[in-house]
Amino acid sequence: MKNLLIILLSLTAISATAQTDSSKITFEDNEFFYQAIEEYQEWLRTTGFDTIVTATDFVMSVEQDVVVLDLTVTKQRDWLSLCKTYEEKTGDNLREVLFYRMLFVFQVNNTQGGIRLRSSATDHFMDMRVVDGQLKIQEADPKSIPVLLSFPFHQLSGFGVVEGATSIEHTQKLLKRFFRQKYNTRDYPDVHLRFDEYNNNHITIVIRNMNDEVFEDAINSYFEWLSIQAKVYEKNGKVYVRYKLMGKYSLRMFNRRMTSYYKMDESETSYLWDYNSKLRSEIDKYIRDN
Repeated sequence: MKNLLIILLSLTAISATAQTDSSKITFEDNEFFYQAIEEYQEWLRTTGFDTIVTATDFVMSVEQDVVVLDLTVTKQRDWLSLCKTYEEKTGDNLREVLFYRMLFVFQVNNTQGGIRLRSSATDHFMDMRVVDGQLKIQEADPKSIPVLLSFPFHQLSGFGVVEGATSIEHTQKLLKRFFRQKYNTRDYPDVHLRFDEYNNNHITIVIRNMNDEVFEDAINSYFEWLSIQAKVYEKNGKVYVRYKLMGKYSLRMFNRRMTSYYKMDESETSYLWDYNSKLRSEIDKYIRDN
Protein backbone atom coordinates (compact mmCIF):
# COMPACT_ATOMS: atom_id res chain seq x y z
CA MET A 1 0.00 0.00 0.00
CA LYS A 2 2.78 2.45 0.84
CA ASN A 3 4.29 1.90 -2.59
CA LEU A 4 1.24 3.51 -4.22
CA LEU A 5 1.92 6.83 -2.52
CA ILE A 6 5.61 6.67 -3.44
CA ILE A 7 4.68 6.10 -7.09
CA LEU A 8 2.25 9.01 -7.04
CA LEU A 9 4.78 11.34 -5.43
CA SER A 10 7.42 10.32 -7.96
CA LEU A 11 5.07 11.04 -10.84
CA THR A 12 4.24 14.39 -9.33
CA ALA A 13 7.91 15.34 -9.11
CA ILE A 14 8.15 14.87 -12.87
CA SER A 15 4.87 16.48 -13.95
CA ALA A 16 3.73 19.06 -11.42
CA THR A 17 4.33 22.76 -11.87
CA ALA A 18 3.29 25.23 -9.18
CA GLN A 19 1.13 28.21 -10.05
CA THR A 20 3.01 31.50 -10.15
CA ASP A 21 1.13 33.05 -7.21
CA SER A 22 1.16 29.93 -5.04
CA SER A 23 3.77 29.60 -2.30
CA LYS A 24 6.07 26.62 -2.58
CA ILE A 25 6.04 24.27 0.38
CA THR A 26 8.91 24.80 2.82
CA PHE A 27 9.93 23.38 6.18
CA GLU A 28 8.39 26.51 7.73
CA ASP A 29 4.97 25.14 6.77
CA ASN A 30 5.31 22.15 9.09
CA GLU A 31 3.61 23.84 12.05
CA PHE A 32 0.89 25.30 9.83
CA PHE A 33 0.06 21.87 8.38
CA TYR A 34 -0.37 20.42 11.88
CA GLN A 35 -2.91 23.15 12.60
CA ALA A 36 -4.51 22.47 9.22
CA ILE A 37 -5.12 18.85 10.26
CA GLU A 38 -7.02 20.11 13.31
CA GLU A 39 -9.12 22.41 11.13
CA TYR A 40 -9.81 19.59 8.67
CA GLN A 41 -10.88 17.29 11.48
CA GLU A 42 -13.21 19.99 12.81
CA TRP A 43 -14.77 20.22 9.35
CA LEU A 44 -15.25 16.42 9.32
CA ARG A 45 -16.97 16.69 12.70
CA THR A 46 -19.21 19.56 11.62
CA THR A 47 -20.30 17.81 8.41
CA GLY A 48 -20.90 14.47 10.15
CA PHE A 49 -18.19 12.59 8.24
CA ASP A 50 -16.15 12.05 11.42
CA THR A 51 -18.20 9.00 12.41
CA ILE A 52 -16.27 7.16 9.70
CA VAL A 53 -13.37 9.39 8.55
CA THR A 54 -10.57 10.83 10.72
CA ALA A 55 -7.69 13.13 9.76
CA THR A 56 -4.59 11.71 11.43
CA ASP A 57 -1.30 12.97 9.92
CA PHE A 58 0.41 14.34 6.83
CA VAL A 59 3.45 13.59 4.67
CA MET A 60 5.38 16.59 3.34
CA SER A 61 8.05 16.73 0.64
CA VAL A 62 9.79 20.08 0.21
CA GLU A 63 11.80 18.80 -2.77
CA GLN A 64 8.67 17.68 -4.61
CA ASP A 65 6.49 20.58 -3.37
CA VAL A 66 3.79 18.20 -2.12
CA VAL A 67 1.83 17.63 1.09
CA VAL A 68 -0.37 14.54 1.44
CA LEU A 69 -3.09 14.30 4.11
CA ASP A 70 -3.52 10.97 5.89
CA LEU A 71 -7.12 9.91 6.52
CA THR A 72 -8.27 6.84 8.43
CA VAL A 73 -11.65 5.15 7.98
CA THR A 74 -13.15 2.48 10.21
CA LYS A 75 -13.45 -0.26 7.59
CA GLN A 76 -14.10 -0.70 3.89
CA ARG A 77 -17.85 -1.21 4.11
CA ASP A 78 -18.32 1.92 6.23
CA TRP A 79 -16.29 4.03 3.80
CA LEU A 80 -18.01 2.72 0.65
CA SER A 81 -21.41 3.15 2.29
CA LEU A 82 -20.57 6.74 3.20
CA CYS A 83 -19.50 7.48 -0.41
CA LYS A 84 -22.63 5.85 -1.83
CA THR A 85 -24.97 7.66 0.57
CA TYR A 86 -23.35 11.04 -0.08
CA GLU A 87 -23.61 10.64 -3.85
CA GLU A 88 -27.25 9.54 -3.59
CA LYS A 89 -28.15 12.60 -1.49
CA THR A 90 -26.05 15.29 -3.15
CA GLY A 91 -25.03 14.04 -6.59
CA ASP A 92 -21.38 14.73 -5.72
CA ASN A 93 -18.38 12.42 -5.40
CA LEU A 94 -17.29 12.40 -1.74
CA ARG A 95 -13.70 11.57 -2.70
CA GLU A 96 -13.49 14.81 -4.69
CA VAL A 97 -15.18 16.76 -1.89
CA LEU A 98 -12.55 15.58 0.60
CA PHE A 99 -9.81 16.52 -1.86
CA TYR A 100 -11.26 20.01 -2.50
CA ARG A 101 -11.46 20.70 1.22
CA MET A 102 -7.89 19.54 1.73
CA LEU A 103 -6.65 22.08 -0.84
CA PHE A 104 -8.70 24.83 0.79
CA VAL A 105 -7.61 24.12 4.37
CA PHE A 106 -3.93 23.45 3.59
CA GLN A 107 -3.81 26.46 1.24
CA VAL A 108 -2.14 24.60 -1.64
CA ASN A 109 -2.95 24.26 -5.32
CA ASN A 110 -4.19 21.01 -6.81
CA THR A 111 -0.74 19.74 -7.82
CA GLN A 112 0.63 20.34 -4.31
CA GLY A 113 -2.01 18.42 -2.36
CA GLY A 114 -3.06 14.81 -2.05
CA ILE A 115 -4.91 12.35 0.15
CA ARG A 116 -3.85 8.93 1.43
CA LEU A 117 -6.71 6.95 3.00
CA ARG A 118 -6.36 3.72 4.97
CA SER A 119 -8.81 1.68 7.06
CA SER A 120 -8.29 0.76 10.69
CA ALA A 121 -9.37 -2.77 9.77
CA THR A 122 -6.58 -2.82 7.12
CA ASP A 123 -9.12 -3.91 4.49
CA HIS A 124 -9.05 -0.79 2.34
CA PHE A 125 -6.80 1.90 0.88
CA MET A 126 -7.07 4.88 -1.46
CA ASP A 127 -4.44 7.31 -2.84
CA MET A 128 -5.54 10.50 -4.59
CA ARG A 129 -3.34 13.05 -6.44
CA VAL A 130 -3.45 15.25 -9.52
CA VAL A 131 -0.89 13.99 -12.04
CA ASP A 132 -0.51 15.28 -15.60
CA GLY A 133 -3.73 17.28 -15.30
CA GLN A 134 -5.79 14.31 -14.16
CA LEU A 135 -7.09 13.48 -10.69
CA LYS A 136 -5.72 9.98 -10.16
CA ILE A 137 -7.54 7.79 -7.64
CA GLN A 138 -6.04 4.39 -6.85
CA GLU A 139 -8.34 2.43 -4.60
CA ALA A 140 -8.70 -1.16 -3.42
CA ASP A 141 -11.35 -3.24 -5.15
CA PRO A 142 -14.53 -3.48 -3.06
CA LYS A 143 -14.91 -6.75 -1.18
CA SER A 144 -18.02 -5.70 0.73
CA ILE A 145 -21.39 -4.39 -0.39
CA PRO A 146 -22.09 -0.76 0.59
CA VAL A 147 -25.44 0.18 2.10
CA LEU A 148 -27.24 3.52 2.36
CA LEU A 149 -26.70 5.24 5.72
CA SER A 150 -29.42 7.10 7.61
CA PHE A 151 -27.56 9.98 9.27
CA PRO A 152 -27.92 13.45 7.73
CA PHE A 153 -25.14 15.43 6.09
CA HIS A 154 -24.67 19.08 6.96
CA GLN A 155 -24.02 21.24 3.89
CA LEU A 156 -21.66 24.03 4.92
CA SER A 157 -20.48 25.67 1.72
CA GLY A 158 -22.59 27.53 -0.81
CA PHE A 159 -23.39 25.71 -4.02
CA GLY A 160 -25.11 26.30 -7.33
CA VAL A 161 -25.94 24.97 -10.78
CA VAL A 162 -26.27 27.19 -13.85
CA GLU A 163 -26.84 26.29 -17.49
CA GLY A 164 -23.72 26.63 -19.61
CA ALA A 165 -23.05 27.65 -23.21
CA THR A 166 -22.96 25.54 -26.37
CA SER A 167 -20.05 23.33 -25.31
CA ILE A 168 -17.98 22.39 -22.28
CA GLU A 169 -14.90 24.12 -23.73
CA HIS A 170 -16.74 27.37 -24.49
CA THR A 171 -18.40 27.36 -21.07
CA GLN A 172 -15.02 26.94 -19.35
CA LYS A 173 -13.62 29.92 -21.31
CA LEU A 174 -16.62 32.06 -20.36
CA LEU A 175 -16.36 31.05 -16.72
CA LYS A 176 -12.68 32.03 -16.49
CA ARG A 177 -13.31 35.26 -18.39
CA PHE A 178 -16.15 36.14 -16.01
CA PHE A 179 -13.92 35.83 -12.95
CA ARG A 180 -11.04 37.73 -14.60
CA GLN A 181 -13.36 40.60 -15.41
CA LYS A 182 -15.19 40.59 -12.08
CA TYR A 183 -12.11 40.38 -9.83
CA ASN A 184 -9.79 42.69 -11.76
CA THR A 185 -6.89 44.58 -10.20
CA ARG A 186 -8.47 47.94 -11.03
CA ASP A 187 -11.42 47.32 -8.70
CA TYR A 188 -9.48 45.02 -6.35
CA PRO A 189 -5.85 46.29 -6.19
CA ASP A 190 -4.63 43.50 -3.86
CA VAL A 191 -6.49 40.61 -5.45
CA HIS A 192 -4.77 37.36 -6.49
CA LEU A 193 -6.73 35.18 -8.92
CA ARG A 194 -5.72 31.60 -9.74
CA PHE A 195 -7.22 28.84 -11.89
CA ASP A 196 -6.27 25.19 -11.31
CA GLU A 197 -7.69 22.76 -13.88
CA TYR A 198 -7.81 18.97 -14.10
CA ASN A 199 -9.75 16.14 -15.76
CA ASN A 200 -10.55 18.52 -18.67
CA ASN A 201 -13.75 19.79 -17.03
CA HIS A 202 -12.88 20.66 -13.39
CA ILE A 203 -11.74 24.16 -12.43
CA THR A 204 -10.65 25.39 -9.00
CA ILE A 205 -10.95 29.17 -8.84
CA VAL A 206 -9.14 30.87 -5.96
CA ILE A 207 -9.75 34.58 -5.32
CA ARG A 208 -7.61 36.00 -2.54
CA ASN A 209 -7.52 39.41 -0.82
CA MET A 210 -10.72 41.07 -1.95
CA ASN A 211 -11.66 43.68 0.60
CA ASP A 212 -15.26 43.72 1.94
CA GLU A 213 -16.66 41.93 -1.10
CA VAL A 214 -18.67 39.38 0.86
CA PHE A 215 -18.89 41.44 4.07
CA GLU A 216 -19.82 44.66 2.33
CA ASP A 217 -22.12 45.86 5.12
CA ALA A 218 -20.11 44.55 8.08
CA ILE A 219 -18.93 46.87 10.86
CA ASN A 220 -15.28 45.83 10.50
CA SER A 221 -13.25 45.71 7.28
CA TYR A 222 -12.02 42.27 6.20
CA PHE A 223 -9.80 40.67 3.60
CA GLU A 224 -11.49 37.66 2.03
CA TRP A 225 -10.52 34.40 0.36
CA LEU A 226 -12.96 32.51 -1.85
CA SER A 227 -12.42 29.06 -3.33
CA ILE A 228 -14.83 27.84 -6.00
CA GLN A 229 -14.76 24.22 -7.13
CA ALA A 230 -16.54 24.06 -10.50
CA LYS A 231 -17.40 21.14 -12.75
CA VAL A 232 -18.58 21.74 -16.32
CA TYR A 233 -20.49 18.77 -17.70
CA GLU A 234 -23.06 17.75 -20.31
CA LYS A 235 -26.40 16.14 -19.46
CA ASN A 236 -29.34 15.41 -21.77
CA GLY A 237 -27.83 17.52 -24.52
CA LYS A 238 -27.23 20.60 -22.35
CA VAL A 239 -24.08 21.94 -20.67
CA TYR A 240 -24.13 22.85 -16.98
CA VAL A 241 -21.79 24.39 -14.41
CA ARG A 242 -22.03 22.87 -10.94
CA TYR A 243 -19.94 24.48 -8.23
CA LYS A 244 -19.24 24.71 -4.51
CA LEU A 245 -18.16 27.91 -2.80
CA MET A 246 -15.98 28.08 0.33
CA GLY A 247 -14.60 31.16 2.04
CA LYS A 248 -12.45 32.52 4.83
CA TYR A 249 -11.77 36.05 6.04
CA SER A 250 -9.23 37.94 8.13
CA LEU A 251 -8.41 41.39 9.48
CA ARG A 252 -5.10 41.25 7.59
CA MET A 253 -4.12 40.26 4.07
CA PHE A 254 -3.63 36.61 3.12
CA ASN A 255 0.02 36.18 2.17
CA ARG A 256 1.96 33.02 3.01
CA ARG A 257 0.04 30.25 4.69
CA MET A 258 -1.54 31.79 7.77
CA THR A 259 -3.89 30.66 10.52
CA SER A 260 -5.32 33.93 11.85
CA TYR A 261 -8.56 33.78 9.89
CA TYR A 262 -12.21 32.80 10.30
CA LYS A 263 -14.22 30.35 8.21
CA MET A 264 -17.25 31.81 6.44
CA ASP A 265 -19.07 28.50 6.09
CA GLU A 266 -19.06 27.93 9.84
CA SER A 267 -19.21 31.35 11.50
CA GLU A 268 -20.84 33.57 8.87
CA THR A 269 -23.05 31.29 6.79
CA SER A 270 -25.68 33.95 6.06
CA TYR A 271 -23.09 36.23 4.41
CA LEU A 272 -21.73 33.35 2.34
CA TRP A 273 -25.14 32.14 1.20
CA ASP A 274 -26.31 35.68 0.32
CA TYR A 275 -23.15 36.30 -1.67
CA ASN A 276 -23.44 32.92 -3.37
CA SER A 277 -26.98 33.76 -4.49
CA LYS A 278 -25.72 36.99 -6.03
CA LEU A 279 -22.71 35.27 -7.63
CA ARG A 280 -24.84 32.50 -9.15
CA SER A 281 -27.12 35.08 -10.78
CA GLU A 282 -24.13 37.00 -12.17
CA ILE A 283 -22.54 33.84 -13.64
CA ASP A 284 -25.85 32.81 -15.19
CA LYS A 285 -26.38 36.24 -16.79
CA TYR A 286 -22.80 36.45 -18.07
CA ILE A 287 -23.00 33.05 -19.79
CA ARG A 288 -26.40 33.85 -21.34
CA ASP A 289 -25.23 37.27 -22.58
CA ASN A 290 -22.03 35.93 -24.13
